[in-house]
Parts: sequence; C-alpha cells; structure tokens
Amino acid sequence: MKFTDGGIVFEEDGLIHNFPSSVELDGNEWILYASYREGIRRITGAPGNFRSEPVRFDNLPDGAWPTQAIHMTVPGEGERLYFWLHWAKGGMIRFIFAIPVAAGKWHIANLDAPCLYHYMDRASSVILRGANGLAWSEPVPLGTGESHAPAELVVNDATTIYRLPDGNFELFTAAVRPVPADSPAFAATDNAPGYQRIIRRYTSVDGRHFQLTGVVLEPDENDPPGLQFYYLAVDYRGDRRIGRIGHYDAHAQTVDFEWCESTDGIHWRRHRRAEPARREDEYALYSSANTVEFNGEFCLFYSALNYTHNHKKIAGECEIARIKLLKITDWSFS
Repeated sequence: MKFTDGGIVFEEDGLIHNFPSSVELDGNEWILYASYREGIRRITGAPGNFRSEPVRFDNLPDGAWPTQAIHMTVPGEGERLYFWLHWAKGGMIRFIFAIPVAAGKWHIANLDAPCLYHYMDRASSVILRGANGLAWSEPVPLGTGESHAPAELVVNDATTIYRLPDGNFELFTAAVRPVPADSPAFAATDNAPGYQRIIRRYTSVDGRHFQLTGVVLEPDENDPPGLQFYYLAVDYRGDRRIGRIGHYDAHAQTVDFEWCESTDGIHWRRHRRAEPARREDEYALYSSANTVEFNGEFCLFYSALNYTHNHKKIAGECEIARIKLLKITDWSFS
C-alpha cells in the first residue's frame, strides 16, 4: 500500500471528529460530516478553505446529542442521514436515520423503531455490569407499549453503513464481550473495564431492519493483551473490501488504523500493522467511513487527537482534534 501525507486540512476551536462519518465529493467541493460537542456539523469546501455549519433537525428531542453521521442517497427514496442519537433525559441511545425536509432541515424517521440500540438505552435487553462508562443516560422506564429490544440489536456504537451494488445494505459496528478480571486483556484504564470491543456485521434489504450475520473481527492469541477493535471502516474496490480497523490499545489508551481485506465482508485477512504512524503529539487516529477518488488518488480524511482515549494524557495545554488527509495511490498489500 502506498500513500502520501496530506497534512492537517481543517481545525476549529474545540473538538472535531469526522469518525466514523462519511465523505463525499460534489464537483471540486468536499463534503464531510463531523461530530462536535454540540452535535453534527457539515463541512464543505476544499483543504485550506473549509467551512462548517450545523446540521439541523425539525424534531430533535430537547437536550439530545446527534453524533457519528453517515450520509447516503437511496435510489427511489432520496437522502438519508444515519447517526447515533444520545438523549440522556429520554433514556435513549439509538442508531437511527433522518430524511431531508424543507428549509434545509432533517426529520428523524425512526426514533421509536431504531436500526440498533446501545447497551445503555432504556430498551436494552443486555445488562452489562460495570460498563456505565460506555455512555450515559438517566434511568428511564420503557415507554407506553414499548418492549425491550432483541439482544442481537443491542451494541456499542462506532457504526458504519454502506449500500451495496445489489441494493442491499451492509453495516459494521462495535459490540463488547466480557473479559475476566484476571485476564491480560482486562484493562482497568478503559471506560468499560471488564469488556472487550469486537466487530459485528449486519445486513438489510431496506436500511431500516437489520439482521445480525455474526462477529467478523475480534482480537486473537497473536495480538497484544489489551487490544480491542473500536470500529471497521470499509472501501469497496471491485470484488475486494479494504478495511480500516480501529486498533485500540486499551492499556496504553491509544488508537491507530490496522488495515484488512475481505471478499465477502465476513472473512477478513488482517495485515497486523498500523499505518500511518502517529506523530509524537498524537495519541489517537480515527478514520472516516470511506475514501473518495480525486485526481487519481484516493483521499482519506481522518481525525488526529492529542489526547488519550480516557482523556488522562494530553500532548499540549488543551485537548485538540484535527482533520488530516491521507492520499492513497496504491491499494495493493505486500
């Protein structure tokens, strides 16, 4: 694999993450979706001349926080914006989507029947002892007529979703499994000690209702203790899927890319190396959901953070998250 470093292309005051959000190209103008403390923002322009504006909804619950957005167009239906919604007051943490309405706003389409539920959602049927650090929500009872979610639809977050050439949908997301306290994989420094992140795959014919196909990526005996898989971002190149695993060292609290490939989305060959390398003042690199071809190169926008996952170490005086660019010229692996 060959690539060149495009450097820092966008930063603003505060924290900005384009993980694991989508990237598009409209003519010569880039469109990125990113998560801020106040919600999702749409970033447009070109490197060195980006601008951002908030993504607005006409039915966002009061106090809710949308994050990790993926935009796509579904033929015959139009645009969809998938994202995780955190609404502590309502006891909801759900992967949902919105559709565009007048005046440049979005309308949440499936809050009460989401694609996925988080472990900390009020409707979760999976109880994780000691995992409150994964997310926060107030203890809220089920709504009138609401049932607990099927266990297979209860996950963590860091979700990517893609529409395949045959019209079906493929979704990858982090889930967790328990780790004994005496295991080398147990990480007291993690926000969910006693659990290990792995990657599940789901499919759907309509992008609304998803079926679990199984766990497709998990650390093995050849990995260092404490390794977890934070997310999976995928690019489709002919009959190949090229993936970027969120390579999370729960002991060191650092995050890198690990590249992998598959022909079916189920069986993945890992390359067991992290690239690009982090700078000395970076503790974490998070990939966007996809790359986009431009002038013969595939552009990968990613977030670089100067602080550890648990926010206990900072390179500098304050936390900074920037968007950087990687230009890929050759997808082959040695």
